[in-house]
Amino acid sequence: MLSTSAFNALLKTIEEPPAYIIFIFATTELQKVPATIRSRCQQFHFQLIDLDTIKSCLRDVATDLEVEADDDALFWIAKDSTGSMRDAYTLFDQVVSFSQGHITMEKISSKLGLVGIDQITQIVSHLLEEHTDQALLAVQDLLQAGVSVEQCIKDFTLFFRSLLFIKAGVHDDAILGVQSDRIPLALRNAYSSEQLEAAMELLLKLYREIRYSLNPRFELELFISRLGSLPSLASATTLVKKITQMRDELLSGTVKLSPKKLELQPDLIATSQTIKPSIKTPPASSVDSLQARNEEIKEQSVPVKPAPVQNRPFTKGDLPALVSKLSSTPLLSQVAQAIIDVTLEEGILNLTFSTAFCQNKAEESTERFKELVKEISGFDGPIRFHYLETEKQEETPQTEDVVVSKIASIFRGKITQQTNEM
Repeated sequence: MLSTSAFNALLKTIEEPPAYIIFIFATTELQKVPATIRSRCQQFHFQLIDLDTIKSCLRDVATDLEVEADDDALFWIAKDSTGSMRDAYTLFDQVVSFSQGHITMEKISSKLGLVGIDQITQIVSHLLEEHTDQALLAVQDLLQAGVSVEQCIKDFTLFFRSLLFIKAGVHDDAILGVQSDRIPLALRNAYSSEQLEAAMELLLKLYREIRYSLNPRFELELFISRLGSLPSLASATTLVKKITQMRDELLSGTVKLSPKKLELQPDLIATSQTIKPSIKTPPASSVDSLQARNEEIKEQSVPVKPAPVQNRPFTKGDLPALVSKLSSTPLLSQVAQAIIDVTLEEGILNLTFSTAFCQNKAEESTERFKELVKEISGFDGPIRFHYLETEKQEETPQTEDVVVSKIASIFRGKITQQTNEM
């Protein structure tokens, strides 16, 4: 918080200090200290104390004080101290004052208004079982016990963050902020990473908006109600990927309908076919007719694989198909119309174009031409491009009368010559 003048005065002092004086400066905003000051000091960067070390020290203090402490309670104190041993000891003293010789997480939650991990897992389990009413009643019990709406949002955010990290393969309790063994395995696998990210976005947005809300409690209840549909949440990207996968499986023939199911559900089979057969329920006495109809449905339901393209020479008869496929590409539409001849000589396919421009464009798209030719005929040989060279016609000089007649035809009139007589 020193001004520029104060820093300059300090610089003069530390440049020539007395031999018996040592200056020790402490700051959490090193970037605000001028470089002239930092260059004349030895810098020591202190790191935060890890959670396990703080927890071990608190365990030793509890032993010295002859106080019994549960492991999850010490874990919470160490986590809430955020790497500061001083804050950990201060919070430990406060908890010891009301624990009556035994520190438990239940006492900490009831006295400090926290949401326990067991309560959160119970609420989320109700939502997964589609018991939204029980989940809302559990939230009401938390609020009536004195837990604030802001604290509920914080604890739910920490819970879904922990699930997201576990989903990513992170199991270190110091990073998760909760003890992973306290979360049931069913909850760990209940949501996808995308759904957990969506839940965290809703919670973070909810925490920002409750300050302007008519009633923060209503906002929390609305979030719990929406959380019940989280397992069915999917983004547009995920839906497109699933549809693409299903299409590829259907086209490749890997997905087949069971013949047994086809007999039991003929209407479903008819819908899946390109040509929908008319299916009528025969009378109960016509057993033979029913069996014959089932056999017909079986034959229609067998997926027909497209016949493989035979490897044969590319001929002039294949030219219309090639022009049609090239016309679907905007940049090659004009090039396709300029093909005038197709020949096959010594295993080389020769395509002749009417202009040199189209020949150059075709050479730039050689791979596209090879792909389409192979798709049409199966020919996989080299392709060469040519253009038809025509002799330029010599322009015949036009007489004055020809020019005049052309002008007259354009304007649809007559041209007369006038002379001015003096």
